[in-house]
Amino acid sequence: MAVLHTNQDCTSNDSISNDGGCIVQSEGKKSAQSGAVVLGADSDTKEENHVMIDGIKEDGFSSSISTIRIELGIGVEEMWPALKNAVNLIVHHCPDFMSSCEMLHGDGGPGSIRLVKFGPASGLVTYAKEEIIEVDEENMKLTYLLLEGDLKKQFELFKPSLSLQTVAAAQASTDLCKGMEAAAEEPKDLNKGIEAQPKCMATWVLEYKLQEGVPSPNIELLNEGAKIFFRLIESLAITMKETTPQIMNKTTPPIGISA
Repeated sequence: MAVLHTNQDCTSNDSISNDGGCIVQSEGKKSAQSGAVVLGADSDTKEENHVMIDGIKEDGFSSSISTIRIELGIGVEEMWPALKNAVNLIVHHCPDFMSSCEMLHGDGGPGSIRLVKFGPASGLVTYAKEEIIEVDEENMKLTYLLLEGDLKKQFELFKPSLSLQTVAAAQASTDLCKGMEAAAEEPKDLNKGIEAQPKCMATWVLEYKLQEGVPSPNIELLNEGAKIFFRLIESLAITMKETTPQIMNKTTPPIGISA
């Protein structure tokens, strides 16, 4: 999978971007900050963004795991189809980021192999050949394995997973806790709060292992790229909900993210 590249300077070991970005970097085998919750404001919309950082962890096989979670202002009903078809959406609407996707083997399900080529806006990454490991409809989870590409120069293992979960709207939860008396008098107003715009939590989990002898990667950029990717797909999903073009269908293959 290919995370969209940014030109932001992310050289600090444990930092948080001003726009609510999720930024974590590991130094060799050190563990980064875990369990942090970031509350920031988007520089364009001024809306608050909630980003949870689980940080960097080691498993028993000398690989590391980086996890971020970001709350999106759209329900899983719209976001999940868009996430599965993210490559097609980006190629169609943002060719400067992703210029093409060719299915080399399979039909887009587990075991399929595809070649994604990136445009000039993606940064230093030019292509990624990846295998689709998992498409879990029940748990709304996608897993990919990078087989070839620019990132293989640095990573022996690069396996990202993306998943979605339904979350209650924050304002609805607040109204429910504080408005019991008001609910008895004006139940319709409380119901409006409960029926607020649905939201979902998007999770990015990257399992990786470095090539021997290479310097520690800037995991901060990968996490920031994942955040940008989720926001882009969220925006496209909202657009697709209004226009419902043929590009959004169940037969198109799902996407991965790389950096």
